[in-house]
Amino acid sequence: MSSIETNRLARICAYSAEAPEWEEFVRLIVPVVGLAARRVAEVWGDASSATLHEIVQDVFVKLCADERRVLREFASRDGEEFLRLLRVITARLGRDHFRRLTAEKRGGSLTGVPVEPESVANEVPDGRAARAVEMRSLFAQLDGLLRLYPKQVSARDRKIFWLHFSHGMSPRAISRIATVDLSAAGVESALTRLTRLLRDTVIHGKPGAEAGAIQSSRARKIRAFSPTATIDTIEHG
Repeated sequence: MSSIETNRLARICAYSAEAPEWEEFVRLIVPVVGLAARRVAEVWGDASSATLHEIVQDVFVKLCADERRVLREFASRDGEEFLRLLRVITARLGRDHFRRLTAEKRGGSLTGVPVEPESVANEVPDGRAARAVEMRSLFAQLDGLLRLYPKQVSARDRKIFWLHFSHGMSPRAISRIATVDLSAAGVESALTRLTRLLRDTVIHGKPGAEAGAIQSSRARKIRAFSPTATIDTIEHG
């Protein structure tokens, strides 16, 4: 694999989620991420396919987060090798994955560093700062609703949803991630199913006794959040 080519693609993809180069970029880095994920997983004693898939998907979410912040920061530095950075990111996220599981087994929790509104405002042009903070809060609430359906919505489904709606990756680009294991049409079908599920939940409430007060509270917050904070905003925004 050419480090020069990977560096070039990383810098191009840093500023466009729609760039055709994303498909080639994903194809090149998946083997690197997969190998790095396997190494850290073997240290922790669980290198199952499901675990490796989780870590690889976490890496792509990280690369796309905050308007591809990791890629943009890399693009601003000369002389750095992206593949080296990618291995470091994968190792860190792999360790976080296992530490989180350990904490949950002990009855505790391990959370990431919270994102403060001020930091978001500093990264986004003034005209978009308030919108960025608003959408971040909305996404967190929608994720809470998706988690109410553990039998219908898998971890892979949620990551597909966020890679598309929050981070702007096209269904075709998402389908090129090996751990997604879906065609572009399959990704589109999953997005349609999840969007309908969220819309029905927000409008009608989650069917059955499973919903409880938690779902009702979240749905009320989303409906009251903002005139633009609807599923249609995510779908068409």
